[in-house]
Formats: sequence, structure tokens, C-alpha cells
Amino acid sequence: PADRWDAEAFFDTNRRATDKSYAPRGGFIDDIRSFPALALGIPPRRVEVMDPQQRFAIEVALQAIEDAGYHPSEMPHKTGVYMGVTASEFRQLLSSRVTAQLMGSGTLGDAPEDLDVLAAAVRNVVPSRPFTAPGVLANMIAAAVAQELDLHGPAYTLDAACASAMMALFDAVAQLRIGAVDAAVAGGVYLCVTPENHIAFSRIGAMSAQGECLPFDERADGFIQGDGAGAVILKRLEDAQRDGDRVYAVIRGIAINNDGRGDGPMAPIQKGQTDCVNTAWHDSGIDKAQVGYVETHGTGTSVGDLIEFQGLAAAFGPDISNVQLGSSKANVGHTMSAAAIAGLIRTALAIHHQQIPPMAGFEIPKVDLNLAESKFDVPTEALPWSGDRFAGVSSFGFGGTNGHAVLSSGPARIPPPVDQFEIVLLSAEDEPAIATIAAATATALEADPTLTVAGVARAWAVRKSLPARLAIVAKNRAGLIADLKMAASGGFPKGAAMGTASGRPTLAFLFPGQGAQRIGMLRDLAQRFAVVRETLDELERDLAGDLPIPLTHLLYPERRATPISDDEATRELTDTAHCQPVLFACAEALRRLLASVGVRPDI
Repeated sequence: PADRWDAEAFFDTNRRATDKSYAPRGGFIDDIRSFPALALGIPPRRVEVMDPQQRFAIEVALQAIEDAGYHPSEMPHKTGVYMGVTASEFRQLLSSRVTAQLMGSGTLGDAPEDLDVLAAAVRNVVPSRPFTAPGVLANMIAAAVAQELDLHGPAYTLDAACASAMMALFDAVAQLRIGAVDAAVAGGVYLCVTPENHIAFSRIGAMSAQGECLPFDERADGFIQGDGAGAVILKRLEDAQRDGDRVYAVIRGIAINNDGRGDGPMAPIQKGQTDCVNTAWHDSGIDKAQVGYVETHGTGTSVGDLIEFQGLAAAFGPDISNVQLGSSKANVGHTMSAAAIAGLIRTALAIHHQQIPPMAGFEIPKVDLNLAESKFDVPTEALPWSGDRFAGVSSFGFGGTNGHAVLSSGPARIPPPVDQFEIVLLSAEDEPAIATIAAATATALEADPTLTVAGVARAWAVRKSLPARLAIVAKNRAGLIADLKMAASGGFPKGAAMGTASGRPTLAFLFPGQGAQRIGMLRDLAQRFAVVRETLDELERDLAGDLPIPLTHLLYPERRATPISDDEATRELTDTAHCQPVLFACAEALRRLLASVGVRPDI
């Protein structure tokens, strides 16, 4: 991208050109500068010297927590943060002023005669500030997530090159198993902000000259570098089931190792990879013959793909059948220290949606793999995947570090149908963004029939409210989808509310007096919210000596041992001696319900 470096200055088709890259393109994120600093309460001057990898890590961690149906404050106290990080190119940019001084003093070579030229060349670089050091240190990528989201478990980064995120996942799983943490945010991040790694991997010959990553394809000539950041929320399965969490997939086993001595730091070794896969499946306790899909490291390099394919064949043996192979690098490029989390998320979604994704761009099987005679295949279209689903995820890094995780489908969770109205409150920075979010939410509902109105309402309720807001009242999926689409197209759904908040208003509660009473008041709320039910029961006990008829029997005559008509029950409730305490009890139950979700009056 033009806002990162001058591509022409560092590009040369000659593979031997010094300090140049022959790679014509990469998998870049369009905008790595925008960041909701004020919404997250981070001072803009700090953001100026904060590694964008740190910013992306905070955003994807928050998105993962919200996707899990939680607000950060609802996460267990012992929530750990484990992030794979292998480079901090932004640190090099911020230190360029110091580098220029070194050049000007002759430390790195002959000093230029005109030092003003050097000073002008780094004029746009922000001088060192108190926030510079924590802004560029790699450890802060995990620490910033813990600090900004107020998580209190261990928080650290791990570097195993391209396998960094797998190492983060391994540590998270290990600490969950021993009880050191009760939840974990595990992920990885990599942003290519200078041409350094483009040049370095071009010198190795690993980059694709055609600008396309084609794993296991005869046309493959390497990978393209990609930006990426991702995070997942992990819990022990029994805890997730206890808490009613949606489970995308279950990590059944995981292993890491190293190749040991080889032909060099970049040369993969089949035996090391095979041993790692075998150890992970042994850890899972699952018969390897049940595997249906493997998310490979799959870089599209001639040696790497062949070694990995042979390693998988040796690990899984002859008992498997029609195992599909995939690689996220065909979609988004090689995201380096985020590669493993991209593969894990891709696999978990495949398991969750019961569909194996196709390998992007795959056409001609690599000849030396002899794919047709093997037990593996590469899908060119989405394949249905039903029943018990088992998969492997591989990740390998420079220096011989190998990682493999075994995933399976989780216990079926079918949300019970709830026939009630919900408020779905969407929020964004401005009203145009609200329209975009409304369209995306409608699309997600149409794509996944298991999503409920209550689930969507809760998912939005736990998110931080931004200034522009849209509230839709919906009772069923069809109505919610229709209203979201109307809002997305600039319309105004019936019964909706839209506007921009300009600060917290002064809030007062006004409860109705006599005349508003009716039998059955708060029935739906009492059934749904324990605080309402418990308040009514508590006040019934407190009023037992003053009311001849129990309070809840006045509200809900069906509780009485001797049935009475609705007319008679209404007459009894209308009696002032009965009505006033009942209305007070209902008002107090509502007050406590609102307080339980943080709504309290100012006056």
C-alpha cells in the first residue's frame, strides 16, 4: 500500500537484486491506521506511538469476547492472554530518528556531508515519548489486551516465527488444564509495515513471483505475505457447558516439538512434523482414522508442501479415507505469527457450520505429491460435513518448531424457542456505520438459522455502546431481518428508535399509580428474571401480616388453591388496600431489575 512504502523503490524482478523484493503483491489490510481510541478510552497521543499490532490485538480480543456473548467485565477474573508475535516493524520505524543520528555520526559508515538531508528524511517520525517504549515492545501486545480489557490472568507473547500463534494456543490450553486460568484469550498478530520481510523472504526464494499462494498446486511458486490478527476464547468444556456458552469446536489434543538438528534453520524435517502430529492425536485419545479435514501449514513452497504432505501421510497411515486438505494462506496469504490462529478459526468455523471450505485457487495437483493415489484430497468447492467431525490444524515455524492441534465438534446445543419481544440495540461511531452494521447483522441471521432473536439481542447488549444507536423491537427472526434490511437501506422500521447520544442524560423513574393495575402484571418478567420473581416473593413475605390475600395471588390468581374468575380477581386487585402494596411491589421489582443491568436514577 502507498501509505506504507514506495513499492517501486523496493521491487525488482531480478531475484538477485540487493535489498529488493521480486514479489508483486501481498495480502494487506486496507486501513491499519484507524482505531477507536476514544471509544476504548486510550489517549490519542499514546496511540500515535502504539504499534498497530497492539491496537489490532486489542480489537480482535474484544471482538472475540463479545462474540462469545460477554462483556470484558463478565470474563472470569483469571482470564489469561496469550499472543503469538514474531516481529515489530513499527518499532524500527519509530527508532529511525536514532538510526539517522547514527548514520550522521558515521557510526554505520561514512557520514554524509549534509546532515540536514538526514533530518528532513525522518521529519515525520514522532520523537520518543514516555509512551514510546510500551508502545513498541512486543510483550505489550498481550499486556495491552489484559490492561485495556481488565483481565487478570497471565499475559505474555510467544515467538516461534510462523508457529507463534500455535505456541500461544498450546500455553493457553496447558494453563486451562492445570487450573491456572479459568478462561483464555489466545491469538496472534502480524502487520507488514516495512518492506524488510518482503526482501528477506525474497532472498530465501520463498515468495511467489506470480503474487498468488497456491498450496499443493503444480503452479505454486511460494507464498505472499499477509496482514492478519485473530483471537479465540477458550474455556474448559465443562465450564462452557455450565455457562451456556456457544461452542464452535473442542480442542481435544495439542502438541509442539522441534525438528532438532537439520540442514539449516529454514529446512523442514518430515520426521519432526510426523512426530508432532502423532503426539497431538495421542493426547486427544481419538483414533486418527476418524479425521475428516486437516488445515495444513500449506505455504505453497516446493519443499515445504512436499515435506508436509509426506509427514501427514506417515502420521495418519493407511486407515484414513478421503481426508480433505486446506490452507488459509490460499485465501489471505501467509500471516506469519497469526497464521496458526487463522487456520484454527477456519477449522472451528468449518466444524461449526458442518461444511469443509474449498482451497482457493486450487486447480492442478502438485505432481510429486501423487495426490490421486493418496488418502488425501483438496476440495475445489464447499463440501457438506455432518455427524461427528474431527480435524487437525498444523503450524510450523522457522527454527524447526512444529505444532498440531486436534479439534472436534462439540455437544449439540439447541436453544429453546422463546416467544417474547426483544430489544436489539445496535451502535456505531455514526449513522452511516449503523446502516452497514444493520446489513451485516441481517446477512448473518439469514446465513445461520440457529441464531435467535434473543441471542442477537444479547450479543449486542454486551458490546460497548457507541454514539450512534438503532433500537429495534422484534419477536421473531423474520421480523428482525426485515427491520434490519429496512434500516440498512435508509428506511425507518416501525417502532424503532434511532439517534446519536451526546452524553449521559439525567435519569428519573416514574411509576404509575392506581388505575394501571391489572392481573398478570410482570408475569413474563417474573418468569424470565430471577430478580423480579425473588423481589415479589420477598415482599409477599414482608406483607404477610398486612394483606389477607398473598401478594402474588393477587397478581397471579392461577396460584390460588381455589380458582376464581378474572372478573373477581380484578375486583380484589382494584381494592385500594390491595392495589397500593401490589403496585409498590411491582415498582420495586422493576427498580431492582434495572439496577441489575446498571440502570439507576439520578433523582
